Amino acid sequence: MGFRKDFVWGAASSAYQTEGHSRLDGGGECIWDAFCRRPGAIADAGGGSIACDAYHRFEEDLDILVQLGIRHYRFSTSRARVDPLGDGNWNAGGLAYYDRVVDACLARGITPWVTLYHWELPQAAEDRGGWLLPETAASFGRFAGMMAAHFRGRVSHYFTLNEPQIVLSLGYAQGLHAPGKQYDLPRLACCWKHLMMAHGLAARAVRGADPAAQVGLASTGRLCWPHAPEDRAASTKAAFAMPDGDWMFTHPCGLDAVCFGRTEPEGPRLAALMEKVTAEDSFNEMAGLSDRLDIAEEDLTVRIIYMKEGQQYFTFRRDCKGDGDTPCYIDDPIVQIYTGNIHCNYAHSFLSQWTYFPSDVESGEEAFEVIRPWVEETGAAVTCRPLG
Repeated sequence: MGFRKDFVWGAASSAYQTEGHSRLDGGGECIWDAFCRRPGAIADAGGGSIACDAYHRFEEDLDILVQLGIRHYRFSTSRARVDPLGDGNWNAGGLAYYDRVVDACLARGITPWVTLYHWELPQAAEDRGGWLLPETAASFGRFAGMMAAHFRGRVSHYFTLNEPQIVLSLGYAQGLHAPGKQYDLPRLACCWKHLMMAHGLAARAVRGADPAAQVGLASTGRLCWPHAPEDRAASTKAAFAMPDGDWMFTHPCGLDAVCFGRTEPEGPRLAALMEKVTAEDSFNEMAGLSDRLDIAEEDLTVRIIYMKEGQQYFTFRRDCKGDGDTPCYIDDPIVQIYTGNIHCNYAHSFLSQWTYFPSDVESGEEAFEVIRPWVEETGAAVTCRPLG
Protein backbone atom coordinates (compact mmCIF):
# COMPACT_ATOMS: atom_id res chain seq x y z
CA MET A 1 0.00 0.00 0.00
CA GLY A 2 1.34 3.39 -0.96
CA PHE A 3 0.62 6.90 0.20
CA ARG A 4 0.71 10.14 -1.74
CA LYS A 5 3.76 12.33 -1.22
CA ASP A 6 1.58 15.00 0.35
CA PHE A 7 -0.03 12.60 2.84
CA VAL A 8 0.27 14.19 6.28
CA TRP A 9 1.46 12.03 9.16
CA GLY A 10 1.01 13.33 12.67
CA ALA A 11 0.06 12.72 16.27
CA ALA A 12 -2.90 14.04 18.25
CA SER A 13 -4.04 14.77 21.79
CA SER A 14 -6.79 16.63 23.62
CA ALA A 15 -6.52 19.19 26.39
CA TYR A 16 -8.42 17.56 29.24
CA GLN A 17 -6.85 14.14 28.63
CA THR A 18 -3.28 15.45 28.73
CA GLU A 19 -2.78 18.90 30.24
CA GLY A 20 -3.95 18.76 33.84
CA HIS A 21 -4.01 21.79 36.16
CA SER A 22 -7.11 23.36 34.63
CA ARG A 23 -7.30 26.18 37.20
CA LEU A 24 -3.64 27.14 37.08
CA ASP A 25 -2.75 30.66 35.86
CA GLY A 26 -6.34 31.86 35.91
CA GLY A 27 -7.95 28.96 34.04
CA GLY A 28 -11.57 27.95 34.60
CA GLU A 29 -13.42 24.74 35.25
CA CYS A 30 -14.74 22.77 32.29
CA ILE A 31 -17.61 20.29 32.26
CA TRP A 32 -15.19 17.38 32.63
CA ASP A 33 -13.78 18.76 35.86
CA ALA A 34 -17.27 18.75 37.35
CA PHE A 35 -18.27 15.43 35.77
CA CYS A 36 -15.24 13.58 37.14
CA ARG A 37 -16.18 14.62 40.68
CA ARG A 38 -19.59 12.97 40.33
CA PRO A 39 -19.67 9.65 42.25
CA GLY A 40 -19.78 6.73 39.84
CA ALA A 41 -19.25 8.81 36.71
CA ILE A 42 -15.72 7.48 36.09
CA ALA A 43 -14.95 3.79 36.50
CA ASP A 44 -11.88 4.25 38.70
CA ALA A 45 -12.94 7.60 40.15
CA GLY A 46 -10.13 9.17 38.16
CA GLY A 47 -9.97 12.55 36.52
CA GLY A 48 -7.84 14.98 34.61
CA SER A 49 -6.58 17.10 37.48
CA ILE A 50 -3.02 16.09 36.61
CA ALA A 51 -3.50 13.80 33.58
CA CYS A 52 -0.19 13.58 31.66
CA ASP A 53 0.97 16.89 33.15
CA ALA A 54 1.40 18.29 29.66
CA TYR A 55 0.88 21.75 31.13
CA HIS A 56 4.41 21.48 32.46
CA ARG A 57 5.89 18.74 30.25
CA PHE A 58 4.70 19.57 26.75
CA GLU A 59 8.24 20.28 25.55
CA GLU A 60 9.26 16.73 26.45
CA ASP A 61 6.31 15.47 24.39
CA LEU A 62 7.34 17.58 21.43
CA ASP A 63 10.92 16.33 21.68
CA ILE A 64 9.58 12.78 21.44
CA LEU A 65 7.65 13.74 18.30
CA VAL A 66 10.89 15.01 16.78
CA GLN A 67 12.64 11.75 17.67
CA LEU A 68 9.84 9.84 15.97
CA GLY A 69 10.10 11.99 12.86
CA ILE A 70 6.57 13.41 13.33
CA ARG A 71 6.19 16.91 11.97
CA HIS A 72 2.49 17.58 12.57
CA TYR A 73 0.77 17.80 15.95
CA ARG A 74 -2.95 18.16 16.53
CA PHE A 75 -3.90 19.37 20.01
CA SER A 76 -6.92 21.08 21.49
CA THR A 77 -7.05 24.39 23.30
CA SER A 78 -9.23 24.16 26.37
CA ARG A 79 -11.76 26.94 26.02
CA ALA A 80 -12.21 26.96 29.79
CA ARG A 81 -8.50 27.74 30.22
CA VAL A 82 -8.74 30.72 27.86
CA ASP A 83 -12.36 31.76 28.47
CA PRO A 84 -12.98 30.64 32.07
CA LEU A 85 -16.62 31.69 32.32
CA GLY A 86 -17.46 31.35 28.63
CA ASP A 87 -18.28 35.05 28.47
CA GLY A 88 -15.44 36.43 26.38
CA ASN A 89 -13.27 37.67 29.24
CA TRP A 90 -10.06 36.15 27.96
CA ASN A 91 -7.52 34.80 30.42
CA ALA A 92 -4.04 36.04 29.57
CA GLY A 93 -2.46 33.14 31.47
CA GLY A 94 -4.27 30.58 29.34
CA LEU A 95 -3.31 32.30 26.10
CA ALA A 96 0.30 32.49 27.30
CA TYR A 97 0.34 28.73 27.81
CA TYR A 98 -0.82 28.06 24.26
CA ASP A 99 1.67 30.65 22.98
CA ARG A 100 4.39 28.52 24.56
CA VAL A 101 3.02 25.32 23.00
CA VAL A 102 2.67 26.80 19.51
CA ASP A 103 6.06 28.49 19.61
CA ALA A 104 7.71 25.29 20.86
CA CYS A 105 6.13 23.36 17.96
CA LEU A 106 7.37 25.87 15.40
CA ALA A 107 10.86 25.93 16.91
CA ARG A 108 11.07 22.17 16.34
CA GLY A 109 9.70 22.24 12.81
CA ILE A 110 6.33 20.82 13.90
CA THR A 111 3.17 22.19 12.30
CA PRO A 112 0.45 22.84 14.90
CA TRP A 113 -3.14 21.78 14.11
CA VAL A 114 -5.49 23.32 16.65
CA THR A 115 -8.84 21.90 17.74
CA LEU A 116 -10.91 24.70 19.23
CA TYR A 117 -13.44 22.48 20.99
CA HIS A 118 -12.61 18.97 22.17
CA TRP A 119 -15.52 18.85 24.64
CA GLU A 120 -14.07 21.36 27.13
CA LEU A 121 -17.14 23.60 27.51
CA PRO A 122 -16.69 25.97 30.47
CA GLN A 123 -18.85 24.70 33.31
CA ALA A 124 -20.19 28.23 33.77
CA ALA A 125 -21.57 28.12 30.21
CA GLU A 126 -23.16 24.73 30.88
CA ASP A 127 -24.74 26.11 34.05
CA ARG A 128 -26.37 28.83 31.95
CA GLY A 129 -27.93 26.23 29.64
CA GLY A 130 -25.05 24.94 27.53
CA TRP A 131 -25.84 23.79 24.00
CA LEU A 132 -29.55 24.33 24.53
CA LEU A 133 -28.91 28.06 24.04
CA PRO A 134 -27.99 29.93 20.84
CA GLU A 135 -25.70 32.16 22.89
CA THR A 136 -23.40 29.17 23.44
CA ALA A 137 -22.91 28.95 19.68
CA ALA A 138 -22.44 32.71 19.40
CA SER A 139 -19.88 32.88 22.19
CA PHE A 140 -17.95 30.00 20.64
CA GLY A 141 -17.80 31.92 17.38
CA ARG A 142 -16.30 34.89 19.20
CA PHE A 143 -13.78 32.61 20.91
CA ALA A 144 -12.76 31.07 17.57
CA GLY A 145 -12.25 34.45 15.95
CA MET A 146 -10.13 35.69 18.84
CA MET A 147 -7.96 32.59 18.74
CA ALA A 148 -7.41 32.80 14.97
CA ALA A 149 -6.47 36.46 15.24
CA HIS A 150 -4.12 35.76 18.15
CA PHE A 151 -2.30 32.94 16.34
CA ARG A 152 -2.38 34.39 12.84
CA GLY A 153 0.90 33.65 11.09
CA ARG A 154 1.69 30.80 13.48
CA VAL A 155 -1.33 28.46 13.16
CA SER A 156 -3.03 27.84 9.84
CA HIS A 157 -5.03 24.62 10.49
CA TYR A 158 -8.09 24.67 12.72
CA PHE A 159 -10.81 22.24 13.71
CA THR A 160 -13.92 23.88 15.08
CA LEU A 161 -15.69 21.03 16.91
CA ASN A 162 -14.30 17.59 17.60
CA GLU A 163 -16.97 14.95 17.01
CA PRO A 164 -20.22 16.80 17.72
CA GLN A 165 -21.89 13.40 17.30
CA ILE A 166 -20.17 12.22 20.48
CA VAL A 167 -21.00 15.44 22.29
CA LEU A 168 -24.66 14.72 21.54
CA SER A 169 -24.86 10.97 21.98
CA LEU A 170 -22.62 10.39 24.99
CA GLY A 171 -22.81 13.77 26.69
CA TYR A 172 -26.46 14.73 26.29
CA ALA A 173 -28.35 11.55 25.38
CA GLN A 174 -26.75 8.65 27.27
CA GLY A 175 -25.05 10.73 29.95
CA LEU A 176 -21.84 8.68 29.82
CA HIS A 177 -19.67 11.70 29.04
CA ALA A 178 -19.66 15.18 30.53
CA PRO A 179 -21.93 16.89 31.34
CA GLY A 180 -23.84 13.65 31.99
CA LYS A 181 -27.26 14.74 30.71
CA GLN A 182 -30.02 12.51 29.36
CA TYR A 183 -32.12 14.77 27.18
CA ASP A 184 -35.21 13.83 25.21
CA LEU A 185 -35.34 14.07 21.41
CA PRO A 186 -36.58 17.69 21.15
CA ARG A 187 -33.79 18.95 23.40
CA LEU A 188 -31.21 16.84 21.56
CA ALA A 189 -32.33 18.35 18.26
CA CYS A 190 -31.95 21.78 19.84
CA CYS A 191 -28.41 20.96 20.96
CA TRP A 192 -27.63 19.62 17.49
CA LYS A 193 -28.79 22.88 15.93
CA HIS A 194 -26.59 24.99 18.17
CA LEU A 195 -23.57 22.74 17.67
CA MET A 196 -23.95 23.11 13.91
CA MET A 197 -24.35 26.86 14.29
CA ALA A 198 -21.25 26.93 16.48
CA HIS A 199 -19.27 25.32 13.69
CA GLY A 200 -20.58 27.78 11.12
CA LEU A 201 -19.99 30.86 13.22
CA ALA A 202 -16.53 29.64 14.25
CA ALA A 203 -15.50 28.78 10.69
CA ARG A 204 -16.61 32.21 9.50
CA ALA A 205 -14.82 33.92 12.37
CA VAL A 206 -11.58 32.02 11.72
CA ARG A 207 -11.64 32.90 8.03
CA GLY A 208 -12.40 36.52 8.87
CA ALA A 209 -9.45 36.73 11.23
CA ASP A 210 -7.07 34.76 9.02
CA PRO A 211 -8.15 34.26 5.39
CA ALA A 212 -5.21 31.93 4.77
CA ALA A 213 -6.29 29.45 7.46
CA GLN A 214 -7.89 26.11 6.70
CA VAL A 215 -10.80 25.27 8.96
CA GLY A 216 -13.21 22.37 9.18
CA LEU A 217 -15.25 20.04 11.34
CA ALA A 218 -13.93 16.80 12.85
CA SER A 219 -16.74 14.34 12.19
CA THR A 220 -17.26 10.79 13.40
CA GLY A 221 -19.83 8.07 12.90
CA ARG A 222 -20.38 4.56 11.69
CA LEU A 223 -18.83 3.53 8.41
CA CYS A 224 -20.39 0.25 7.36
CA TRP A 225 -18.44 -2.26 5.29
CA PRO A 226 -20.26 -4.80 3.10
CA HIS A 227 -19.94 -8.28 4.60
CA ALA A 228 -19.94 -9.63 1.03
CA PRO A 229 -20.07 -7.93 -2.40
CA GLU A 230 -23.82 -8.45 -2.62
CA ASP A 231 -24.26 -6.51 0.63
CA ARG A 232 -22.94 -3.23 -0.69
CA ALA A 233 -26.35 -1.59 -1.04
CA ALA A 234 -27.33 -2.68 2.48
CA SER A 235 -24.08 -1.38 3.97
CA THR A 236 -24.45 1.97 2.24
CA LYS A 237 -28.02 2.28 3.50
CA ALA A 238 -26.93 1.46 7.04
CA ALA A 239 -24.06 3.95 6.95
CA PHE A 240 -26.26 6.86 5.90
CA ALA A 241 -29.42 6.00 7.86
CA MET A 242 -30.71 8.43 10.49
CA PRO A 243 -33.73 6.81 12.19
CA ASP A 244 -35.27 8.40 15.27
CA GLY A 245 -33.56 5.94 17.62
CA ASP A 246 -30.09 5.83 16.02
CA TRP A 247 -29.17 9.10 14.35
CA MET A 248 -26.44 10.71 16.41
CA PHE A 249 -23.44 8.46 15.71
CA THR A 250 -23.60 9.07 11.96
CA HIS A 251 -21.60 11.21 9.59
CA PRO A 252 -24.74 12.64 7.93
CA CYS A 253 -25.69 14.10 11.31
CA GLY A 254 -22.82 16.55 10.90
CA LEU A 255 -21.55 16.43 7.33
CA ASP A 256 -24.88 16.77 5.54
CA ALA A 257 -25.49 19.97 7.46
CA VAL A 258 -21.95 21.24 6.88
CA CYS A 259 -21.70 20.41 3.19
CA PHE A 260 -25.30 20.66 1.97
CA GLY A 261 -26.88 23.07 4.44
CA ARG A 262 -29.58 20.54 5.26
CA THR A 263 -30.11 17.24 7.06
CA GLU A 264 -32.87 14.86 5.96
CA PRO A 265 -33.28 11.99 8.44
CA GLU A 266 -35.60 9.05 7.86
CA GLY A 267 -37.00 9.19 11.37
CA PRO A 268 -40.33 11.07 11.23
CA ARG A 269 -40.05 12.72 14.66
CA LEU A 270 -36.46 13.78 14.04
CA ALA A 271 -37.27 15.01 10.54
CA ALA A 272 -40.04 17.23 11.86
CA LEU A 273 -37.79 18.67 14.56
CA MET A 274 -34.88 19.31 12.19
CA GLU A 275 -37.16 20.92 9.63
CA LYS A 276 -38.20 23.35 12.32
CA VAL A 277 -34.77 24.14 13.71
CA THR A 278 -33.20 24.69 10.28
CA ALA A 279 -35.81 27.17 9.06
CA GLU A 280 -37.56 30.10 10.74
CA ASP A 281 -36.63 28.89 14.21
CA SER A 282 -32.90 29.30 13.54
CA PHE A 283 -33.34 32.69 11.92
CA ASN A 284 -35.47 34.08 14.71
CA GLU A 285 -33.18 32.82 17.49
CA MET A 286 -29.97 34.07 15.91
CA ALA A 287 -31.12 37.32 14.30
CA GLY A 288 -30.81 39.21 17.57
CA LEU A 289 -27.13 38.28 17.72
CA SER A 290 -26.25 39.68 14.29
CA ASP A 291 -24.88 43.01 15.51
CA ARG A 292 -22.39 41.40 17.89
CA LEU A 293 -21.39 38.77 15.33
CA ASP A 294 -21.11 41.26 12.47
CA ILE A 295 -22.87 39.02 9.98
CA ALA A 296 -25.90 39.62 7.83
CA GLU A 297 -29.27 38.50 9.14
CA GLU A 298 -30.08 36.66 5.91
CA ASP A 299 -27.10 34.39 6.57
CA LEU A 300 -28.21 33.39 10.06
CA THR A 301 -29.80 30.09 9.20
CA VAL A 302 -28.09 26.74 9.49
CA ARG A 303 -26.95 27.23 5.88
CA ILE A 304 -24.08 29.34 7.18
CA ILE A 305 -22.34 26.20 8.33
CA TYR A 306 -21.27 24.70 5.02
CA MET A 307 -17.57 25.10 4.35
CA LYS A 308 -15.63 25.59 1.15
CA GLU A 309 -12.58 23.72 2.34
CA GLY A 310 -11.66 21.88 5.46
CA GLN A 311 -10.79 18.67 7.13
CA GLN A 312 -13.02 15.74 7.93
CA TYR A 313 -12.55 12.78 10.24
CA PHE A 314 -13.82 9.33 9.41
CA THR A 315 -14.09 6.43 11.86
CA PHE A 316 -15.68 3.26 13.09
CA ARG A 317 -16.16 0.28 10.84
CA ARG A 318 -19.03 -2.16 11.15
CA ASP A 319 -19.54 -5.12 8.84
CA CYS A 320 -23.03 -5.13 7.37
CA LYS A 321 -25.07 -7.57 5.30
CA GLY A 322 -28.47 -7.41 3.69
CA ASP A 323 -31.56 -9.12 5.05
CA GLY A 324 -34.12 -8.41 2.37
CA ASP A 325 -34.48 -4.63 2.33
CA THR A 326 -33.19 -4.29 5.88
CA PRO A 327 -29.46 -4.06 6.69
CA CYS A 328 -28.12 -5.90 9.72
CA TYR A 329 -24.76 -5.70 11.46
CA ILE A 330 -22.16 -8.42 11.90
CA ASP A 331 -20.32 -7.47 15.07
CA ASP A 332 -16.82 -8.73 15.84
CA PRO A 333 -16.63 -9.36 19.61
CA ILE A 334 -12.85 -9.00 19.64
CA VAL A 335 -11.95 -5.94 17.58
CA GLN A 336 -13.74 -2.84 16.43
CA ILE A 337 -11.59 -1.09 13.84
CA TYR A 338 -11.25 2.67 13.67
CA THR A 339 -10.25 3.13 10.09
CA GLY A 340 -8.85 5.83 7.87
CA ASN A 341 -8.76 3.37 4.98
CA ILE A 342 -9.71 5.89 2.32
CA HIS A 343 -7.68 4.26 -0.46
CA CYS A 344 -10.17 1.42 -0.92
CA ASN A 345 -12.92 1.81 -3.51
CA TYR A 346 -15.85 1.48 -1.11
CA ALA A 347 -14.55 4.05 1.33
CA HIS A 348 -13.79 6.40 -1.55
CA SER A 349 -17.38 6.24 -2.71
CA PHE A 350 -18.51 6.85 0.86
CA LEU A 351 -16.31 9.90 1.32
CA SER A 352 -17.22 11.33 -2.07
CA GLN A 353 -20.74 11.90 -0.74
CA TRP A 354 -19.31 15.04 0.90
CA THR A 355 -16.11 15.71 -1.04
CA TYR A 356 -18.04 17.56 -3.76
CA PHE A 357 -21.09 19.58 -2.87
CA PRO A 358 -23.17 22.39 -4.43
CA SER A 359 -21.55 25.78 -4.00
CA ASP A 360 -24.91 27.53 -4.35
CA VAL A 361 -27.36 25.78 -2.06
CA GLU A 362 -30.15 28.27 -2.71
CA SER A 363 -30.15 28.28 -6.51
CA GLY A 364 -29.18 24.64 -6.98
CA GLU A 365 -26.78 25.59 -9.77
CA GLU A 366 -24.55 22.77 -10.96
CA ALA A 367 -21.39 24.22 -9.47
CA PHE A 368 -19.35 22.37 -6.90
CA GLU A 369 -16.81 23.19 -4.27
CA VAL A 370 -14.12 20.73 -3.18
CA ILE A 371 -13.18 20.01 0.40
CA ARG A 372 -9.96 18.42 1.53
CA PRO A 373 -10.53 15.36 3.72
CA TRP A 374 -7.97 14.73 6.46
CA VAL A 375 -7.94 11.44 8.35
CA GLU A 376 -7.52 12.68 11.90
CA GLU A 377 -7.56 9.49 13.96
CA THR A 378 -6.85 5.88 13.15
CA GLY A 379 -6.09 2.86 15.30
CA ALA A 380 -7.82 -0.07 16.96
CA ALA A 381 -9.94 -0.51 20.07
CA VAL A 382 -9.35 -4.06 21.21
CA THR A 383 -11.20 -6.06 23.84
CA CYS A 384 -8.77 -8.73 25.04
CA ARG A 385 -9.92 -12.09 26.33
CA PRO A 386 -8.15 -15.40 27.09
CA LEU A 387 -7.80 -17.77 24.16
CA GLY A 388 -8.74 -21.43 24.35
